[in-house]
Amino acid sequence: FVNHLSLTDNFKNEFLYPFLAAGWGVTKEDIKKFAAYNALKYIVKGKEAKDYQWVEIVGGTQKYIQALANQLTHAQVKLHTHIASVIYQDGSYTIIEEDGTVSQYDHLVIATNAMQAWQLLKEIPETLDICSILGKIEYFKTKVAIHGDLRFMPVDKNSWAVTNVRYDGKNSALTVYKPWLSPDQPIFKSWVTYDVRCDDDQQGDSLPSPLYSLVEYDHPKADLKYFQAQKAIAMVQGNHHLWFAGNYTHDNDSHESAIVSAINI
Repeated sequence: FVNHLSLTDNFKNEFLYPFLAAGWGVTKEDIKKFAAYNALKYIVKGKEAKDYQWVEIVGGTQKYIQALANQLTHAQVKLHTHIASVIYQDGSYTIIEEDGTVSQYDHLVIATNAMQAWQLLKEIPETLDICSILGKIEYFKTKVAIHGDLRFMPVDKNSWAVTNVRYDGKNSALTVYKPWLSPDQPIFKSWVTYDVRCDDDQQGDSLPSPLYSLVEYDHPKADLKYFQAQKAIAMVQGNHHLWFAGNYTHDNDSHESAIVSAINI
């Protein structure tokens, strides 16, 4: 798609690809294999819609999760429960937990990533077809750090933005800064999958310091196979009373896609 745009090679290679790659924590070469629809929808929709704006939930994602949970008057919520296996027999699902607890259900909704869903269902003969679809979605590792290291921000504080891209000529990384959340002592969120320090910064550890938290995520590769699998999953939703929720099941790779997928079910 980008090859046919009337942009210079320098703009593509030194700005566009690093800019897009930073948002997913991948290399420039990897982002070229992503679906253009997935990566560019954020940009195109933002330019087309006059009333388009980002919304931040005060208190974070946990706030609306709790609001939904508080409305579950006829549901039992079990936290920190590890599932050992899932069995499908005579039209119902038997869930066996690691502590030996057994329970049965008429419907099963799996709200995990595709890789975890495949892991839970791969031993059930009736789900072999859906497992072959789930297995086509590839995942890659990304590392995200919460920190207070100024090296990951522009030297000139007047250039600080909510999202800041750092590029070393090979790889790029995104740092998010919300001044209203940390007005006294700046706190940043950075993708640190790759070390993108310039030559002047090569002293010391490549990880930020002070480092408050470091988390590794499995992230879906939103390429052609991702969207082919998404369409195939939509065709089998509800078969055998089995349902799938998650960002990989609806539209582009975004937080909103995960929410809509749950609403649809």
